[in-house]
Amino acid sequence: QPVRFTSASSFTMHPRSYSSFTVQTTGVPSATLVASGRLPAGVVFDARPGGTAVLAGDPPMTAGGTYVLELTATNDLGVTAQQSFRLVVSAQRAPAVTSSSSFDVRGGTYAKLTVSASGDPTPRLSLGGRLPDGLHFVDKGNGTGYIYGTPARTISGVYHLEVTATNGIGNAAHQSVAIHVALAPTITFTTKASAGFTERKYGKFAIHAVGSPAPHFTVSGRLPIGLRYFPKPGGLAYIAGTPWRSAVGRYALTVTASNGVARPVTQRLVISVGFPPAAPAFYGSRIVTTTVHAYTKLRIVVGGSPVPHLSLSGRLPAGLRFVAPRGHRVVFIAGRPYLSSPGAYELVLTASNGVGRPVREQLRIVVRK
Repeated sequence: QPVRFTSASSFTMHPRSYSSFTVQTTGVPSATLVASGRLPAGVVFDARPGGTAVLAGDPPMTAGGTYVLELTATNDLGVTAQQSFRLVVSAQRAPAVTSSSSFDVRGGTYAKLTVSASGDPTPRLSLGGRLPDGLHFVDKGNGTGYIYGTPARTISGVYHLEVTATNGIGNAAHQSVAIHVALAPTITFTTKASAGFTERKYGKFAIHAVGSPAPHFTVSGRLPIGLRYFPKPGGLAYIAGTPWRSAVGRYALTVTASNGVARPVTQRLVISVGFPPAAPAFYGSRIVTTTVHAYTKLRIVVGGSPVPHLSLSGRLPAGLRFVAPRGHRVVFIAGRPYLSSPGAYELVLTASNGVGRPVREQLRIVVRK
């Protein structure tokens, strides 16, 4: 029976990946195989009994190329057969993750992180583990992928992930990746929007805001005479001093907190300078006599600090009304009595401001025809 090759005439190996190929022949008696030509480094040709041989090995990265071998099979009867054999060592490489194993992002701030891998053919990338809320992963198909998005402002901590690269050559490549999420750069005022001072008495009001990093303040607007602004580190400042007597009143300021990262935040601050606490007191007329259709005005001045709250009980003559603007010390009962309103009217005006007991004042209005 003649000698004949029955196996394929070519085989492909990959660098840094062990593989083998069996050369087979038929014929009686069985043939012995030899190979001529240059083999790549790391690969051997091993002739075996039964008309077979094995090409096997692990070629290095530098061995890429095509190697042409001349295979000869000869049996004991001197019958021979030949085959031109092509051994291809592919330039393809197993995947390897080449990007960083650690990333830093900040909550509330857009981030785009690049994950990359080398290999031939181009590896595919996948990501395992839980991403921070607001981040997403995409494989671009060119050996790179992106972790992108805006992490939620309320989260922080370390998120552990695993990047996997595969391209069908050798084993998949894995890399552990840590994403460190820092607190979002926020600024929040934690103080009230108003402050009270007493004339000729030392007072101190703290302005405080929290943020990452800690904010500092600027104040615009006119401060009462005698008060000053004192900035401090760590998101703290003070308005302090002794207001002058002439500084009694209300002052509107704008406080701006900024930290160079987050958007500046403003807060309106109203500073009130008042007199020392004093119980309510009434000044002015208590009795008024008028006639129908005649314009009538009863003026009453209210003392006390803070400015008292006023209430009136009793029935007013038709045509008259009680005028007490909030925060004012002068109140009125004014109008033109109707034709139907002659008579005497007893009223009670009550003032209270939290200092001492409420004060009541008897008022009498007499309407004549």
